[in-house]
Amino acid sequence: MIKRKKIVHVSYYFHPEMGYDINLIGKLHSKDFDYVIITSNILDPWNTNAPEIKEKDLEFEEKFNVKIIRCSSITPFNKHSVYIKRLRKTILAQTPDLVFFHGVEAYTYYFTLLTLPKTIKIFADTHTLRSQFKDMGFIGNIAFIFFKKRIVPRINKAPNVFFYTAPENKDMLTEDFGFDPQLIEDNEISVDHSVFYPKPADKSLIPGLKQQLTIGYVGKFDSHKEPHLIMEALKKMDLKQSINLLLIGPRDEKYMNKSWNEDGLNERISVFHKGSVKNTELADYYSLFDFLIIPKFNSLSSLDIQACAKPLIMENDATNALRCKKGGVLYKSNNIDDLARVITNLIEDDTLRESLSQQGWEYVKENYNYLSKLKKIESLY
Repeated sequence: MIKRKKIVHVSYYFHPEMGYDINLIGKLHSKDFDYVIITSNILDPWNTNAPEIKEKDLEFEEKFNVKIIRCSSITPFNKHSVYIKRLRKTILAQTPDLVFFHGVEAYTYYFTLLTLPKTIKIFADTHTLRSQFKDMGFIGNIAFIFFKKRIVPRINKAPNVFFYTAPENKDMLTEDFGFDPQLIEDNEISVDHSVFYPKPADKSLIPGLKQQLTIGYVGKFDSHKEPHLIMEALKKMDLKQSINLLLIGPRDEKYMNKSWNEDGLNERISVFHKGSVKNTELADYYSLFDFLIIPKFNSLSSLDIQACAKPLIMENDATNALRCKKGGVLYKSNNIDDLARVITNLIEDDTLRESLSQQGWEYVKENYNYLSKLKKIESLY
């Protein structure tokens, strides 16, 4: 009898109802492998609690034949700097054939990467983009120097494999991190088309939503995503019609208290708020929008939105330009006036919205299919 390979995926964050690549791997993986997900017990990004996440973990395990292990963890600097305690010991206890580190440059992996037995094959990816790489701070820069000088030389050899999740971080893996180009493979962020596809709008999902144009945002409300910039842009606009502003996602209380202000918003705008929704339900909510706005950096959901035939507005950078090639409009980075201009154009131009909807849907369906990506990755196991 042939021994089944055991694949351990390590991610500092994991929520079974979200739509990150580790969720898709867990959901769509081949039954020829045994899958384990090791992650932290940090739940702050989703405003949930331990008993609730335990129930959701069990449901995910049973449904997709995956084992989930949550380790005691801390965030010593901020909520983005997760340190997973006893990570190496937890990994070795699973006797894996391969360990896949998601976000390889995360400092919580450093000790494990330096000391993991060389008999264990390493896969790893990075989600870091140029825009994020420039603003790591003093501690981040010191950590990266250590990573490049000590860790990369140890793991930068076959049969280990390193994946890029966007074309611009393919270059970063070689030019900035120093990985061998021959060890780099494609795992570009893609879409689960069984979940994200065009659906008819069900306005009963948001009680009181009016029969008028609906724009807005879906995602985290925090200082990284900065959705308050949408509010600031709307305050600069001279609206000629009434619209719904629909805002969906978990709120960071500190961010909301500091940055969120709806005072002075045009009286033609009706505002609707909703908290987090399951990844499997997002397409139903995307259907309510005429277009969406992601005002800062990059978002995995940009492709999901277009797969649902919805246009979007994003900040101008290399990754967004590629992902929004057919179904989006870019505004000048850090320019609220230009964001206001682009929002106004999309509100007033029905033909443009229709064109972006159709072209974006076709482009994403043809070029971004996660199932085909996963089959290629599993062929390398």
